[in-house]
Parts: sequence; structure tokens; C-alpha cells
Amino acid sequence: MNQILIEPSPPRARRVGDAARVALVAILVVALLAIAIRITEGPDFVDRVSVVNHTGYDLDVDVSNASRDGWLPLSVSTAGTTDVTRDVIDMHDTWVFRFSHEGVDAGEVEVSRDQLARTGWTVEVPARVAQQLRATDQLPAD
Repeated sequence: MNQILIEPSPPRARRVGDAARVALVAILVVALLAIAIRITEGPDFVDRVSVVNHTGYDLDVDVSNASRDGWLPLSVSTAGTTDVTRDVIDMHDTWVFRFSHEGVDAGEVEVSRDQLARTGWTVEVPARVAQQLRATDQLPAD
């Protein structure tokens, strides 16, 4: 009867194979951790954004980025006041502020991040917002 002899691999070959498996597992673990950190990373924030409202209207103020792919409520800006909102999601290079009064669109203003930083993260409601609201027969706040 024929017997097939199987010789065990030399001990050095086993050590190299074991080391390769350990290295592969370590690389996979590091890659998975990097992906998990990236996925769970939250947005950047700006400490505060102020809205100066010299109009006679109480305004809803929303903010978005240049692509306008999602609007976030920023504040309800009372007529004749400066409202400060803290911990605002950073819109990065271009910030777009949208104004409305009682559901009526009153226009937008686009401001670069650099300009906002230079003005101390303050945006002034343009006079044209009040003009647009008057043109649609909206009454100012009492």
C-alpha cells in the first residue's frame, strides 16, 4: 500500500505566515478605525453669529452655504435689535442669509466667510429687505 507522506513546513515558514496574518489584521483594524472616526465626525461650528436688524420688521433668518442645498434656522431677529446666535454650523467659504417676515420672502444676502470674520461674525439686514416687504404690503412691527 502506498502512503503519502506529508512533511510539516519548516518552523521559519510558519512564523512568516503568522506575522503576515497579524500585520494584515492590524492594517484592517486601523483602516476601520479611520473610517469610523471620519463617519462619526461632526460639523465645524462658529462660536456666534450676530444679525443686526435696523428694519422695522421682525424677521426669520435662515442660513445656508453657496449651493443652497439646505437651510438652517438661525434666529428670529426682532425689529431694531441685534440678535446673537451661538454655536452656528460653519457654512465654510460662502454664507447665504435668507430673510422672511410672516412667511413672506424678503430676500437673501451672500457673504464670504472672510468678510464675516472681518466684521466679527456680524451680518446687517440690508435696507432692501424692508423695501421688499413694503412692496408686498407687509406692515412693520408695532
